[in-house]
Amino acid sequence: MDGQPITPSSGAHLGATNIDYQMPYQAAGLNRSIPWYQAIGNHDQFWMGTYYPDDKLRNGLVDTNILNITTNYLPLNMDGTGQYVGVVDGTTPYGVVIKGGPTNLYATTPTVVADTNRHTLTMATSSNTISCTNFMSEFFNTASSPAGHGFTQGNIQSNWACYSFEPLTNMPVKVIVLDDTCKLIFTTNGPISGDGWIDAARYAWLTNELQMGQNSNQLMILACHIPINPQTDLFDTNTASMFCVTSATQASFTNFYTEAQLIATLHNYPNLILLMAGHRHINVVTPQPSSDPTNHPEYGFWEVETPSLRDFPQQFRTWEILRNSDNSISILTTDIDPVVEPGSPADKSRGYAIGAARIFGGEASFTDTSSHAYNAELVKQLSPAMQTIIAGYGAPLGHHVAIDQTGAGVTINFLGELQSANTLAGPWNDVTNASPCTVSATNAVMFYRSSE
Repeated sequence: MDGQPITPSSGAHLGATNIDYQMPYQAAGLNRSIPWYQAIGNHDQFWMGTYYPDDKLRNGLVDTNILNITTNYLPLNMDGTGQYVGVVDGTTPYGVVIKGGPTNLYATTPTVVADTNRHTLTMATSSNTISCTNFMSEFFNTASSPAGHGFTQGNIQSNWACYSFEPLTNMPVKVIVLDDTCKLIFTTNGPISGDGWIDAARYAWLTNELQMGQNSNQLMILACHIPINPQTDLFDTNTASMFCVTSATQASFTNFYTEAQLIATLHNYPNLILLMAGHRHINVVTPQPSSDPTNHPEYGFWEVETPSLRDFPQQFRTWEILRNSDNSISILTTDIDPVVEPGSPADKSRGYAIGAARIFGGEASFTDTSSHAYNAELVKQLSPAMQTIIAGYGAPLGHHVAIDQTGAGVTINFLGELQSANTLAGPWNDVTNASPCTVSATNAVMFYRSSE
C-alpha cells in the first residue's frame, strides 16, 4: 500500500534471482493523496486464519525444523505429531511442496534455513485472550495517510481494534469499523478462532457508535471483515452462518451475540445504509430489508461482500454513494479487475487462480468463462427527516465517463464537460468539452468526472 520494496523470499532466499514469484520487486502502492483504513481479519491473527499460534506454532515459524503436527489437527490438536507440513521449494516455477508427509518416512527431521522475519504478530494476554496490539502498531510505520490507518495509540494501549471515522468534512457520512473476529484462546476442542464473534463489550461499543451517528444525522457505513448473516451466494438466498455462536450454542457462550441478534440490532438505526465485508473471497450482495418495508423501509440496509486479490476472481470493489432526485440513496457497487501486464507474475497469478477455482474451489466449472463480477445499484430509502437533511448535499450527477488505458496514459470518453481534481473532494477544474480526451501518464492519477 505504501509502495515499498518487497522481498517475497525467505530463509536462504533460493530462487530469488531467477524465479518470478521469489524475486524482489517495487510495489506500485496507492496514490498518496488517497487515505486508506484497515479492518482486522482472521488471517491477520491466526495460523491458517483459524488457530491461535501457540508456542509450538510460533517457534515453528522461525525455527530450523519443519513443523511436525498430527495428521488429524482439526480441531485444536496442534500439539500432536506424526506429519511434517512441508515447505514450498522456491526454486521451482510452480512452488512445489517438499519435505512434507508422515514422519515415519524421514530418518531425521527435515529442516529449512531459519528466518526471524517469518514471525507472527499475534500474542496472548494475561487473561488468555488474543492481543492484536503488535498488528495495529505496524500501521504507524507508514509513508501514506493517515498514520495508523484508522488505529490510534489508544487502540494499541487497550488492545481494541474497533474505531470510527468521518471520511469527508463536507458530507454527513460516518464509517464504523468493527472487529468481529474471535479474541478467545480455546484450550479444548470446540469452536475455531476463524469464526465471527461479538462479545458484550464490542456490542456495547457498536450500538453506542450507531446511536451517536443517528443522533448526528449521519449516513452510516459499517465495515467488518467477517460478514454478518449473509445469503449463501447470488442464487442461493439461504443464510450462510459466519459466526460460531448460534441460537443452539449460545447457552455455552455467555455474553456473546448471534448473527440474528446483530442484524436485529442494526435494523434499529435507519441511517445505516451499508455493511461492507470480506472473508469469504466471493462477490455476494445480501439485502437486509426492514421488517416493515411498507411503512418504514428506512430500517433496511444492504450488505456487500468483496472478494480477495489472492483467489479467483481476484477483484476489489468500489462504492459510489449518490443522492437521488427523490432524496433516496443509490449505492453503486462495482468490481474492479486490476490491470496486469501480459507475462507478469500478476498475469500468471490470474491464470493460476482460475485453474485453482475450477479444480479445488468449486467456484467455477471448466466451461465457465464468466467474470464472476457482481455489480449493482442498490437503493436505500431514508426517513423523511433525513431526506430533508441531505437535500442540499452532493454535486450534480452529471454523466458517466469511460476510461481506457493506452501506452501513453488514458483516453477518456464522456458527455458534457470533462473536469479533473486531485482528490474526490475537489476543487474540480474544467478540462475540455471535446470527447474523447487523451490524458498523459502523469495526469492519469487524477480523478475525472463529466458534468453538465
